Amino acid sequence: MRTRLKELGAAIYGTEEELWTRLSKAETAQKAHSERHQKAVDGQLAIAPRTVAALGAPSTKERAMHDLLRMTPAAWCESCIRGDQLGKPHGKLTYEKKDTGPAKVVLGFAYLTTNGEWKNSDEPEPPAAEIDMDALMLCAVSLPSKAVSEFAVTSVVDFVDYLNIERCVLRTDGEPAIRALAEAANTRRK
Repeated sequence: MRTRLKELGAAIYGTEEELWTRLSKAETAQKAHSERHQKAVDGQLAIAPRTVAALGAPSTKERAMHDLLRMTPAAWCESCIRGDQLGKPHGKLTYEKKDTGPAKVVLGFAYLTTNGEWKNSDEPEPPAAEIDMDALMLCAVSLPSKAVSEFAVTSVVDFVDYLNIERCVLRTDGEPAIRALAEAANTRRK
């Protein structure tokens, strides 16, 4: 169970019940992501547009009561809307429907051995550019050094293109070498 949680990038601490719950949620999220990805590959609409529910028209009685005093502004009343032009004109989206912005792709250097074990950065193994997206996709590319090279930039750009992302934010941990790689990849994508 912990091995599968590691594969899914979820936390591996807690009681057995918490682990099962976490595993179930992580596998459901991965399945949903796979379905969205397949829809995108097939040319279908992968994520539906976010909409705000339309406000219903008031009843005759509600309109008469509102016209009597106009104590509280109503979204359906033209006079209230014109009188409150400095207010927010749009209804609010719930948290689930809010646009979370462009996709986030995280870049970082990691050191791996040939059997997949993590290594200490002091050991003389070549670094791997680790590209992780919040959609649980991972790509590790073996690089000869941390220097920005044509191969490294192409690897990042190709991975983002493979994910079928038009706009994204390349995030880094602030290390100068990985920031330079992210800037070069952004320049190439524009």
